Amino acid sequence: MKKDGSIIQSKVTEVNSDNIKYKKFSNPDGPVYTISKAEILAINYENGDKDTFVTEQAPPTASNTTLPLQQPTPDEQRNQELLALYNREYVAKKDLGDVFGKARERHA
Repeated sequence: MKKDGSIIQSKVTEVNSDNIKYKKFSNPDGPVYTISKAEILAINYENGDKDTFVTEQAPPTASNTTLPLQQPTPDEQRNQELLALYNREYVAKKDLGDVFGKARERHA
């Protein structure tokens, strides 16, 4: 799932520190595509494993407790909402297009 809410149905072949390589699910013998990890919100693998790529805020520590706690940016809030929808709907195996279309409309 991309951070814009779109879904790429694919077979992930490699995840490294900067990008993700995959083949389209509809063309497993086709070319390998590469996408920046920064564009990806989550990957749900066929075996049920998940990777999420949401940047978490650092918890308060003695060194940063004097600073006011920052609220999530609109993009961070949107990513968290999309991830929650994705996880809930993926498990239920529903049509994700309608769910994420509604989420994108709400944040447009």
